[in-house]
Amino acid sequence: MNNELQILLNQMSIESLSMFANTAGQPLESVHDDILALEDSDGKTDSIIERITRSLDVVMKYSENHDIIRIKVLIEKMLLLIKTIDHKNLLLDPDRIDCLLAGSSHVSDLIQRIQNAVKNFSGSEQSIDLSEKLDTQEDVYQWITDEIKRAEDNDSSQLTETVIKSDKSTVSIKKDNLRKIENETDLSLDSQMTPEEIQDIGFTQQMVQDYIVEAQDYVKSSEDALLEIENNPSATHENIDILLRAFHSLKGNSGLLISVIKNESLRKRHIVNKIKHLTHSAESLVQIRRDRDIQLAPEEMELMFQACDSVKWMINAFYKGDHTGRDMSGIHQALQEIYQEEEDSEKAEQSSSQEISTRSSSIHKDSALVKTLKQIIEIMEAGINELTDASTRDKAAKKMKRGLKTLKKTATAAQLSNLIEISDTALDALEKMLKDWNQDLVASGMAILASVSVSVGNVVTEKTSILSSQKKNSLTSGPKLIDDAMQGKSSGDIQSAMIKVPQERLDHLMNLIGELVVRKNGLMFLARSITIDDNRPDIGSKVKDAGSAIGRIGDDLQASIMAVRMTPVNHVFSRFPRLVRDLARETGKNIKLVLKGQDTELDKKIIEAIGSPLVHLIRNSVDHGIEIPLEREKAGKDAQATITLDAYNEGNNVIIEVQDDGQGIESGKIGAIAVKKGLIDIDSLEKMNDEQIRQFIFAPGFSSAKTVTDISGRGVGMDVVRREIEAISGTIHLDTIPGKMTSIKLRLPLTLAVSKGLNVEVNGEKYYVPLEYVSETVKVHKDRFHTHRGEQMVLVRNQILPVKVLSDLLLLHSRKKSTEEDMRSMLILDVLGQKSALIVDRFFREEEYVIKTIDGPLGKYSEFMGATITSEGKVILVLNPLKL
Repeated sequence: MNNELQILLNQMSIESLSMFANTAGQPLESVHDDILALEDSDGKTDSIIERITRSLDVVMKYSENHDIIRIKVLIEKMLLLIKTIDHKNLLLDPDRIDCLLAGSSHVSDLIQRIQNAVKNFSGSEQSIDLSEKLDTQEDVYQWITDEIKRAEDNDSSQLTETVIKSDKSTVSIKKDNLRKIENETDLSLDSQMTPEEIQDIGFTQQMVQDYIVEAQDYVKSSEDALLEIENNPSATHENIDILLRAFHSLKGNSGLLISVIKNESLRKRHIVNKIKHLTHSAESLVQIRRDRDIQLAPEEMELMFQACDSVKWMINAFYKGDHTGRDMSGIHQALQEIYQEEEDSEKAEQSSSQEISTRSSSIHKDSALVKTLKQIIEIMEAGINELTDASTRDKAAKKMKRGLKTLKKTATAAQLSNLIEISDTALDALEKMLKDWNQDLVASGMAILASVSVSVGNVVTEKTSILSSQKKNSLTSGPKLIDDAMQGKSSGDIQSAMIKVPQERLDHLMNLIGELVVRKNGLMFLARSITIDDNRPDIGSKVKDAGSAIGRIGDDLQASIMAVRMTPVNHVFSRFPRLVRDLARETGKNIKLVLKGQDTELDKKIIEAIGSPLVHLIRNSVDHGIEIPLEREKAGKDAQATITLDAYNEGNNVIIEVQDDGQGIESGKIGAIAVKKGLIDIDSLEKMNDEQIRQFIFAPGFSSAKTVTDISGRGVGMDVVRREIEAISGTIHLDTIPGKMTSIKLRLPLTLAVSKGLNVEVNGEKYYVPLEYVSETVKVHKDRFHTHRGEQMVLVRNQILPVKVLSDLLLLHSRKKSTEEDMRSMLILDVLGQKSALIVDRFFREEEYVIKTIDGPLGKYSEFMGATITSEGKVILVLNPLKL
């Protein structure tokens, strides 16, 4: 049996612990974010607490089942604290939030320790030690215990106000209080689906993946359009069309997906059905605003942003396996109320009007006709694609028949004789295809069905042109034409040129190509060996030629797959206009975000890794860098501050720069805080320059904020930023002018798959130094070396540089001391803008390598970034200049 601090890992327990490590971590992933969400909940904590409790309860049961007592008792205490706070309606003050965060962090650490042990299990029996940082663990346990006692002893004066939940049937939200609708997704949860019900849903993994990808794109388009409407009113009409298309498409995709669910009860309760109804409500409001040529009011814009946030949350929840989601009735009702008010207003206006001009009536009819025809185009294009699949053929045929019958009725009313004829012909062709599905009939029938979209599209083009002409003097013009309809192309034609490939396949292919690029050097080594050792230059020459040819093919393959993996930084930049907008409103500051270099490309893995660091930098810039408008005006600055997010290529790297025109950073204040926090003593501080002092900003726990805000100030941001950037072989550099600006530059590699390095030798052992840190290689006579205050210095190109000896740094005793030679081989390193000289025994040529992480004893040494295997099968360590 496992005791509280030791877990026995052997052949008998490996399967059980592996299952625990893989399952317990999943429900815990969201707990940390949910605890943070409690701070911003404005008292609406019921559903958040329910989620936290449910997740912790699952992990506790896993721990109990697998006899992992340490985790079980810690979670029991956390659950007791949450229960006490919830039952007594107590304030969730920062101390309680921090206490819960500390508890969840330690549970995560313990699970991670078990995961690492399982991953590295060699087959021999061992113990997993959970007693590391035991004092800290005991402190957290005691902290939770103290908070429970404080909660139990609290008097009624600290009770929070009761959150009154209106009955759904009596919710009535008017336009003047729409801005108060916040966190509507935090209402009570529907009953969760059972595993059996989820199994009956019938979604395939590919169906869900395709839906998620497209849904995220539509939400992103919606947010971009809303931001553009807010910032550029003159482009409102164009962006309203984008907004409508996004909502309409997402609604349609959601309806198509849930149509797979046969059980009506499950279909109504499913999270995708909630997405469908919410987007339909949003679409209805936008539609009525466009049709009446009225701009969205500020409170309606806020409601639209909240709708996007709610949909985004549900998409992410669905991606994580949640099939139920949250109750969206509040925001749905708010949208419906506005829509209904406008409908009532429109009817009143129509009844009070004595006459409607013939021209206005014509515009209205043509506008309605265009909308109907566009819907028919969508039905026909979707149906053609589904007809080819036997499993969806009957359903597609029914939809297409309805669409064609609607087309005939519409064409008859509008006196469009050509469309009446086309609808009859298409209906006849469809009936024949369904009766006898043979190749000839299908080919001719598909051609007839495809021609429907083309013909209807031509009518849409004509009518839209007339509408645009009639409305050219209005604030907004009629609906824009769908490009596919204009060109007579179906979505199927466009999609046929695209193939969706899972990312893991690209990753695997990239790894294989990386190995190929490195291994090609093995043929060159073999050619030299045959030529010199075996004295067969004729064969050696042929092997060399073959190696060169394979090398060229490998380089082309690498370039091709790199082009596929390269992603514009706009994929991560595009999230920040909304973030800056919300933060500016929260802090009462006037901020403009300028984006540059959005087309600059990086490897997709790097794009995914820089999102979180950039969020930290933007939040810090808003909270610490930018002043309030009054202070800016007093300092002679424009009241509106500017944050610039820029990306550009520099050599083999990409630079991403975050710059603000705020108050800058004073090195004196940074140094004083560093001394106060015990990071350095005063004597050492006086020897440092401003650049070195500013590096304390990246120290763990460092914060210059006088108060902790929801945005920043906890001292857990900038050190995390540096760690995450260094984890992808990047560097971070800070520059500032007090009172004027702060600039933070991230230097990033183009890819993580294949790296270039300089091969060096010390004490007979070879190492790679990443090429991005090597400024140049030189050989310098010993007379140019000097000692200053006990530190060795060297004069290189009229620059005095500090000297480091690699053999001393690695605690190697060189057989022939490189520092004793007359001519000394040196690398000039450039790390974070600081140059230094590194003495080695010898340096060789530049080579490409595929870096691998180091496990085991060497993994704890920060002097090494990783290791690689050469074409000769030798293991070479890759040095980390940041830690030398």
